[in-house]
Parts: sequence; structure tokens; C-alpha cells
Amino acid sequence: MKQLVHINREEIDIAAERYFHNINGFEPNWPDNIRMRDKLREHLRPRALTRSFSRDVVHDGELFIEGHAFPCRVLAGLEKKRVLSVYAFVLTTGELPNADQSIIEALYADFWATAYVSATGDALQRHLRQFHTVPAYVSGPVSPGFYDMDIKKISELFQILDGNEIGVSLHGFMMTPLKSCAGFYFVVDDEAQLIFMNERCLYCHKGNGGGCAFCCHR
Repeated sequence: MKQLVHINREEIDIAAERYFHNINGFEPNWPDNIRMRDKLREHLRPRALTRSFSRDVVHDGELFIEGHAFPCRVLAGLEKKRVLSVYAFVLTTGELPNADQSIIEALYADFWATAYVSATGDALQRHLRQFHTVPAYVSGPVSPGFYDMDIKKISELFQILDGNEIGVSLHGFMMTPLKSCAGFYFVVDDEAQLIFMNERCLYCHKGNGGGCAFCCHR
């Protein structure tokens, strides 16, 4: 099932401030930061497109959806019977304002936009959880380019979920608007199943060469 999700900006303001602070260490309520945030808010259109799949798409160390294989070795420990749903998603906060400010102002505007993307993802996770009456835990995003999923798979993801429906287009491996992301969420009935979300694995590219078998953290 496919669903378009519009997210109220007010719902993500507090989370975005927390992410902003985590990104750069500065307090979000400083006057200059508030000014940049308020300018960005005028342009924000946080929204997402999702499509749900049953646990049948989960195989040992990969997803297989409508003829497209998404190998991801960190999923090898995920028990299929504990998976409630798999969601493909594309989300965005919309186009950023024109860069007519100084380099420093543009940098802080980028910090804020990144913070709002992360907060939008959190809101989407909460939205997905409400469709499950049993205890349900939603993973963080597993996206092409992260957690050992080949970045080239982004084009195949767009074949099963067309981001253009929410204004997100793909140019090579890059999405526009720039503050957009895509990937998969896993809903499971046991939080321990999400152990594969180990932060050490997030940006690791060694697995592309089979290095997961020799990783001291696994």
C-alpha cells in the first residue's frame, strides 16, 4: 500500500532544534540562529511517500522486491518471523531558499535544513508505528549508501517508489531537492531485532567487499 504523508512543521520544531544543537554544538535559541531558522521555516514543506510490503520481501541478508534485489549484509541477523512490515520511503523538506546570504549564513541554513530532515524522519517513524496494534518497534532508515547497501541501488528504489510524486527527482545517485532521503524502515515486534543498527556499521563500506565476515564488532 502506498501513502502520502504530510507532516506538520510544528510537530518537528522541537526535535529539529535538538538535532541542530547535536550537529554543531551551538544553542538553537541564539538570535542569529533563530533568524536563520525562521527564514528557512517559510520554505519548509516536510512530506513523505511510503509503500508497505510484507515480511516476505526479507531474505537472508537482502530485500527482494518486485524483481529488485537490495543486498545488505547487516540484515542477515534479522529474523523474518519477527518482522511486521517493511516500508520503502522517500522524504523531503522541500526546496531551500536561494543562497543570497554569506557563506556562514548559508552554512547555518544548511545545518537547520539537515536538522529538519532528521526530525521529519522521526515523525515518519511515529506515523508508521501507529498502524501496528501489537508492540512494534521501527528501525532507523536503511538507505543506499549506508549500512552496506550499495548506493547504486537508489535508482532501483525509485523504480518501486517514485519520489517524483512528492517532488523528489533522481539525478545519477543524487536526489533533488538536496534535503531529501530514501530507503527502508523495518517494523519488528522485538526491539532486540534492531541490533543491526549498530552505529559502527552506519557508514562502513567494508561490507561491500565481504569484510563483515571479519569485522571485530560483529
